[in-house]
Amino acid sequence: MFFKDEIIGVSPVLLDILAQADKMAGSNARVLITGETGTGKELLARRLHAKSACRHGPFIAINCAALPAPLLESELFGHVKGAFSGAHRTHEGLVAAAAGGTLFLDEIADMPLPLQAKLLRFLENGTFRKVGATEEEQADVRVFSATHGDLKNEAVSGAFREDLYYRLSLLTLEMPPLRARKEDVVLLAEHFMRRFSAAEGKDFLDIAADAAARLARYPWPGNIRELQNLLHKIVVLHEGPTLTDDMAKGVLPQNLSPVAENVIALDAAFEADIRPLWRVQRDAIETAIRLCRGNIPRAAALLEVSPSTLYRRRSHGNADNTDISIS
Repeated sequence: MFFKDEIIGVSPVLLDILAQADKMAGSNARVLITGETGTGKELLARRLHAKSACRHGPFIAINCAALPAPLLESELFGHVKGAFSGAHRTHEGLVAAAAGGTLFLDEIADMPLPLQAKLLRFLENGTFRKVGATEEEQADVRVFSATHGDLKNEAVSGAFREDLYYRLSLLTLEMPPLRARKEDVVLLAEHFMRRFSAAEGKDFLDIAADAAARLARYPWPGNIRELQNLLHKIVVLHEGPTLTDDMAKGVLPQNLSPVAENVIALDAAFEADIRPLWRVQRDAIETAIRLCRGNIPRAAALLEVSPSTLYRRRSHGNADNTDISIS
């Protein structure tokens, strides 16, 4: 999955995301891609680009967490000669390089707040200024961004500009973790095995049934990147033609971290029982009103919200999934 630009899988959750992405690709709207580290967010961005009207233009990606703030600004918007020590020549940034195509901002949550303001200005009017320059330039670029965290919560807390969040997230996609794509684990493992086998001059051809079952059972806290690395390790350390259960057992962690154990427990026992927050809120309201025999002011007092909140909520209908406004 991390070779070329292909996304491999047949799981319903993945196919649903790909179908959503294909619908979004034809729009000019920005897309925010979320998901755990190693799930393939950049590949999804590349798919969006490949199916968009700007597919003949460049696809430029940058990891916002990989560079310090001054260098990140220069890399994005460029700089003029003499703008800072070491700036011996004018540098065209990635925004200019992506003109007519797509700019992918990975780990956008790690972009410093001052630079977020400059990015917001570019998103609003398409203009930017090189570091050290006095004149503005313009570029027509479609922007996709990605984060492994909760960017909305970051915006609410003030760690990320709220206005920028809304500019970036008109459309959103969430890449599912590999543990939610059990049907895809062996497909991906076979893909990596064959690729690495060819690269390393080995002769691996297939995966034994018990090895495949072991790989499918493992929760993959590092997602596809972890699977990729472990398959590479197996191919390097062993000879084919069959990837056996002993080979898989030898590279898989025997003692899972508490986080991974909790993931398994959640997926296996509790996930189906978790209800959306809006439904919990709705049920609490209806239960309180029923127990108060229709006395909404009394129900509101017991729920510690204003009566207007309950009147508004009920007027919108039980299917409304907006949050309660606590007064």
